[in-house]
Amino acid sequence: MIDIASILELARLNRLKKKKSRRPIDPRDIVRSISSAPERISHELIYLLFRLVRRILDNIILITVDLSVLHLVHRHCLHDATRTYLYRLFVEHDPYRRVLHLP
Repeated sequence: MIDIASILELARLNRLKKKKSRRPIDPRDIVRSISSAPERISHELIYLLFRLVRRILDNIILITVDLSVLHLVHRHCLHDATRTYLYRLFVEHDPYRRVLHLP
């Protein structure tokens, strides 16, 4: 049977464990985290931009009918055969394909 003294002792030990787990803040850690923040931000920004560009290229096909008109055709609107045909017809022979780095 558990008595009140053992319950109070367990509660006291738990409080001590919580207090021990809180380590003091070291000012050098703060300086290190602030000084490395621009590197982390730029890396994360580049990663997010890369994912955004990949998602855009995955969801649209860039088709140029002539040099002055750029049409965006949503991939999911077209059947695969139509999408492939339009890609071969317009994009493979497009002089801007090299600029846009399309496959």
